[in-house]
Amino acid sequence: MVKNRSLLEFAYKDKKKEERNKQEMSTFPHSSEKQNGLAKDRENQISKSPINATNKSLSTELEMGPVEKPYKEDVYINNKFYETSELRIEIPQNIDIENPRIKKIEVNANIIDKIDNAYLLQVDYDGDLKKAVLIFYDTQNNELVYWYDKTGHKPYFLTDIPPDKISKISDIVRHSSFESVEVIEKFDPLSNIKRNLTKIVTKDPIAVRGLRTKVPIAWEADIRYHINYIYDRQLIPGLPYTIYGDKILEIHDIDVEKVKENIVKTLGINSMSSEITIHFAKLFETKWFTPKRIAIDIEVYTPFEGRIPSPEFAEYPIMSISLASNDNTRKVLVLFRENLKILKEIMCDADIEIYDSEYGMLIDFLSIISQYP
Repeated sequence: MVKNRSLLEFAYKDKKKEERNKQEMSTFPHSSEKQNGLAKDRENQISKSPINATNKSLSTELEMGPVEKPYKEDVYINNKFYETSELRIEIPQNIDIENPRIKKIEVNANIIDKIDNAYLLQVDYDGDLKKAVLIFYDTQNNELVYWYDKTGHKPYFLTDIPPDKISKISDIVRHSSFESVEVIEKFDPLSNIKRNLTKIVTKDPIAVRGLRTKVPIAWEADIRYHINYIYDRQLIPGLPYTIYGDKILEIHDIDVEKVKENIVKTLGINSMSSEITIHFAKLFETKWFTPKRIAIDIEVYTPFEGRIPSPEFAEYPIMSISLASNDNTRKVLVLFRENLKILKEIMCDADIEIYDSEYGMLIDFLSIISQYP
């Protein structure tokens, strides 16, 4: 089955790609790319083929609105462009993107305020909103959901300099990302005592790297912010949680008091050790989940034996893409070539689809994986 329904052009902002294409890609055995090299032939394809595009990519939101100037030295002046740092989507003027026959790939983050039961996968930081964002897996809907911090947690570091002296360090208090100073109590395990330390709070994690150099000694200043957030909120990625308001509550299916009683009775350990044992018991007894997932294998053409194609320049076309999922998706997408031969009988239960366009193949590939978290 031959598919050529849509077009997506990936363009890197580097002239080396075009130069290397002209030098090396003329050896690629594709009927439409033998004569003038891959770069020029793809340029001709772009002006003739339909495109499948939206204002969003799979992972990053495209900057809205057409770019007023042509992309570098590009010749597509009459067409509209939408771009990010690594991706450019061209929409020819003769294409109606509202046409329902044109497939659209659009993935919107499902932002939640509450959820009854979801597994914490990871914690990231949103630099625009300056908040931690927690990513959960919703087992009921088989999708990722996102919860932005509502606890008011902010980046910080600790020092033993009193607040009154900190207020006299202009490089700190006059910094645009300086937030506040407060005194907190911490347990010092080396001295086995409690100590009062000064907590310098900032508006963003980047400021910590600069301000920590303004004091003689700083603690908790080298921890990445999302890790710091996990520690402070005592979260355990992989466990299920309930969220409502600003509360993040751990879910466990064990009777803590009964487990504690059995541990003390059976192992004969003290209460402090039993608390540690219960902590790990909750991890071991937590019911795991089976997420919806898909595996991919991408093969890229190279004209030189033993040379691995560079993902930075993406000079060579993708030859084939294999996909296998735990919900019975089995597909092999293959780019047609003149010398393409079936050397032996293919023993598999996968659907094999042949494409005459690399762009069409990529669009179908992105459409498939967008259905998986």
